[in-house]
Amino acid sequence: MFWGISTIIILLMILFFGLRPKGLQLENPVTFLPGKKAIVFKRHGIAYVNDLKTFRESGKFDALTVELAVRSTDDGAHGFGSLLMLHDGSDRRQLFMGQWQSYFVVMNGDDYDHTENRPRLSVKGVFSNNKTRFITVTADESGTRIYIDGLLAAANKDWQMQVPQKGKPLRMVVGNSVTAKGSWIGEIFGLALCNRVLSPEQVTRHFERWQQENQFPIETGESPLAYYTFDSIQNDQVADLSGNGQALHIPSKPVVLEKIVLSPPWSDFKPDFSLLLDVVLNVIGFIPLGFAMSGLLKQSTQWPVRMAVPAILVFCFSVSLGIEIIQAWMPTRSSSLLDLILNTLGAGMGIWIFSRRGKMVWFVR
Repeated sequence: MFWGISTIIILLMILFFGLRPKGLQLENPVTFLPGKKAIVFKRHGIAYVNDLKTFRESGKFDALTVELAVRSTDDGAHGFGSLLMLHDGSDRRQLFMGQWQSYFVVMNGDDYDHTENRPRLSVKGVFSNNKTRFITVTADESGTRIYIDGLLAAANKDWQMQVPQKGKPLRMVVGNSVTAKGSWIGEIFGLALCNRVLSPEQVTRHFERWQQENQFPIETGESPLAYYTFDSIQNDQVADLSGNGQALHIPSKPVVLEKIVLSPPWSDFKPDFSLLLDVVLNVIGFIPLGFAMSGLLKQSTQWPVRMAVPAILVFCFSVSLGIEIIQAWMPTRSSSLLDLILNTLGAGMGIWIFSRRGKMVWFVR
């Protein structure tokens, strides 16, 4: 009886800590501010267009311009915040625009820590002092340029941001990443994307119109592929004013658009204290389960070691696998192969500790 109750209690505790949402809100934390004509993103908020059809129909992109009016309310200390992402199913091909500390960063792919030294463009101080910024990123065969409040802030003539178009339908995600692990915190007042490059004079006019009229600008003759001013929200959607029918969807609940089940250990490996703590907790967390199940089988059966040990390990492995699979659907959790391995290792240590307890002979040999 003791070992049975102990096993159930330990199993329930593992399920609780493994599946608790860690601060996840039941409602998607994206709100509309009609007075400011803006939408506000808090941690874990997300908005998206599931398929930017006009981008696929437009063919190859020789030029691209993205304009944003934003105000960050976060210092970026928690890591990269994804302000805008174009994703076709491959992280390696994605177009990313976001925040790291006070920097505004534009890059192709997922080289966040810059270990691969892949080209990117960034501007420091954009997201400092809670200031509203008018950001223009424009690129063609002559390179990529970033304008902040109408002024050129960074340029790279040898690198061009790319629209990924080789995989699944092109998805645009605002305020977060497709895996819901890169939330950006702040306010967005306008967003426009077009397949043409803007001249410095056009960029300046756009900014001046925004500053003087508080109106996110599109000039006569310009034909954006997607255009959102956040004047209103209807049926959880922001209308696409380009006329292309690509409404920005704001789901009522947080969602994970791309589920990653059992991500490999090397995908996000950072040798720091956080990793060490994660390793220790994942091992220690399953030691009691392996220990208690050893006592339960010893008490209730006469299985030999060669059968009991594999049975316990398979059970603990299955519990951990179930938790990791469910975590892939949770915006605040990550499904990790390393966690699965460490949990099973912890269960094995629990079995070993039980077998050495008081140097008692364990099971019938």
